[in-house]
Amino acid sequence: MSYKEYATAILALKAKDDALRERLIQEGTLWDGYHPKMRALHNENIQAFQALMDDYGFPGISKVGKEAYEAAFIIVQHAIDHPNILKAFAEDLHAAAKQGDAMMLHVAYLVDRIAVFEGTPQVYGTQFDWDEAGQMSPIGVIDFDAVNVKRKALGILPMDAQIKKMRDHAEKTGQKPPKNNQEKQAAYLAWLKEVGWRT
Repeated sequence: MSYKEYATAILALKAKDDALRERLIQEGTLWDGYHPKMRALHNENIQAFQALMDDYGFPGISKVGKEAYEAAFIIVQHAIDHPNILKAFAEDLHAAAKQGDAMMLHVAYLVDRIAVFEGTPQVYGTQFDWDEAGQMSPIGVIDFDAVNVKRKALGILPMDAQIKKMRDHAEKTGQKPPKNNQEKQAAYLAWLKEVGWRT
């Protein structure tokens, strides 16, 4: 397989994710927790992607192009049932970003995602969910001043503007807070323990 074929294979995995996501949005069921069909596809995709990466290495921009690189990042970011894969990819991603072959913004997203799952503070404030007041908000305790310094270095919006953007997007896409937030949080904690993010 050439690197061009590697890129095509990555894009095909991402296309399956996009298609299922759109179908579940149309059905109005995407936002009801972690949909079992979405979870199954995410797990299927990461296994296929891991096999590709084992054979052809990290999908840096210079190797597969920007579109396929970004698709690979999405596939890994969605592989939340696999802590070890996310952590290993985050290290490879950071190394590639230092060489200009990946995006530091993506490093920020993955670092924060891992932090949230492990129950530690976000570094960049990229991860959002519904808070107890039914507002889309950054997850966990955020030191806005420290986070905004890091966000500015990446060229992304300060936290106040990002919060507004996320809330506007949630409204535009029809996302709703959970009917029972305590039940959702209990299920989330059980999942974190099930897959190994927490003990």
